[in-house]
Amino acid sequence: GRPGSHGGGAAAQAAPAEEQSAPNLSPELLESVQQDFEGNNGSLSLDQFVKSMMRSLEPNAYGESGGLSAKHALRLAPEATAAAGPGGFPSAAAASSSSLRSKDSARLAGRASGVIDMFQSVDVHSEGSITWEQVSNYLIETGMSGGESFIDNIKTYEASPTMDQSKHEHAVEKLVYLEQPDLVACLSSNTRSFRLYDPKRCTIRNEVSGHRGSVVNCCYVESHNQIATTAADMTICMWDSSSLALRNRMSAKDVQLCLQYDRSSRSLFSGAIDGTLSRWDMQNMCLAEQRRGQHKQ
Repeated sequence: GRPGSHGGGAAAQAAPAEEQSAPNLSPELLESVQQDFEGNNGSLSLDQFVKSMMRSLEPNAYGESGGLSAKHALRLAPEATAAAGPGGFPSAAAASSSSLRSKDSARLAGRASGVIDMFQSVDVHSEGSITWEQVSNYLIETGMSGGESFIDNIKTYEASPTMDQSKHEHAVEKLVYLEQPDLVACLSSNTRSFRLYDPKRCTIRNEVSGHRGSVVNCCYVESHNQIATTAADMTICMWDSSSLALRNRMSAKDVQLCLQYDRSSRSLFSGAIDGTLSRWDMQNMCLAEQRRGQHKQ
């Protein structure tokens, strides 16, 4: 026989390799598990999570009751291994009577082991329970779906009854949410001004003019309570977030396509169309340093 583990092994030892991987998470399974979370005040313990997942993964074996606990799931492993014989392969005497049972046990043990591993990966602080939000975030981060449609399987989006009723002369190029002032900046193509919207009502708060070229991007600079914008006129403008008065205008050597404020260094970073990264000193409102990057021709 081949070398291998004998009785008493973990679930992963008894299960075939393909059964040790993460369970196939269909939209129907995710919806069922989400309902179990909602029906249990938003969180599930290890046993509850195993029962919920296994009830959906193995409906024929466990039915509606889903009576498989985590401890029971792990006990399946040594049973499966013993039935299969040394090295995980059935002996000649047991092959005819226990082959199907050992395969079923190994499959169930492997799936249960995968579910338990998932719970432990989500419960990073060993709190003993997890929430649906933690599970969904974990699945998104690990990309367990194997496809781009996975996020839509666990996150539902509904059209808001609030609609933008304002007229746009040009196509909207970009929407940027500015968290601290709670505003949505709307940047349109071939437009030297930008609009600030109330995100709840989707109504225009202000339309700000001052650039000499189309506005490309923006961000919020919290240390100065100002909104930074960049445009095709090769400038970065700083606007007071309350009065929206133009406070400063900094000139660049090229069009800056992106902006990001960094709290730790209290600096504004921008990326130019030629691949150059620039750091701007917010105290003196001037260019501090530049690094040339990679630019595809």
